[in-house]
Amino acid sequence: MDAQPDEADMPGEARDGPVDEVVDEEVDWAAYYRYTAGRAPRALFDRALAAWAVTGREPGRAVEVGFGDGTETAGWRVLAIDAQQAAADALVARVPAADRPRLEIAVASAETVDLPAADLVYSGFSLPYLGPERLAVLWARVAAALAPGGLIVVNLFGDRDDHAGEPDLAFLDRVAVERLLDGLEIVDLDEHEEDAGSFRGPKHWHLFDIVARRPPGPVR
Repeated sequence: MDAQPDEADMPGEARDGPVDEVVDEEVDWAAYYRYTAGRAPRALFDRALAAWAVTGREPGRAVEVGFGDGTETAGWRVLAIDAQQAAADALVARVPAADRPRLEIAVASAETVDLPAADLVYSGFSLPYLGPERLAVLWARVAAALAPGGLIVVNLFGDRDDHAGEPDLAFLDRVAVERLLDGLEIVDLDEHEEDAGSFRGPKHWHLFDIVARRPPGPVR
């Protein structure tokens, strides 16, 4: 699963955080993407843009995994990857015709897609739904594709989350997260926990919000 259902019940501001890990396969995805259209970019992505701005470079090539409504990567040349055809349909409908040449869409599971060299890789609350093995495969491919100075911007679920241990989802402890980031420069690593709503009701959330940069030269 590379996208999320209705974001009305979640910690923090509405439509600016995670949903419950168990996704109803009967979700009306078209309605979901209409619901989230017009939302503000997520706070984590705003922090990533600030990190990019200090480089003085214009937005370049981005890869967005689990793009949903595509709000965050507007203005970049984007390879947008999502397993849901409804996400692709909604994104095409909302992108102005003049901007469509900068957009490429892949409807597929993210770890199966050939990734281009990228200045930015962004995934908002999608990577944990790949599960541990597929997440590991995708992470290695992302690290290889990230251009020198490029940013990876993601949310991951921590091991103290109420639903940690569910076999089809990825939950990481601090050591595992730092291991993923080995060889990258950590710009922002925010680990936080809170009791809040979710798609299935109240729960305890454990989250890692990450902005990391590939330094010049090869990643170790």
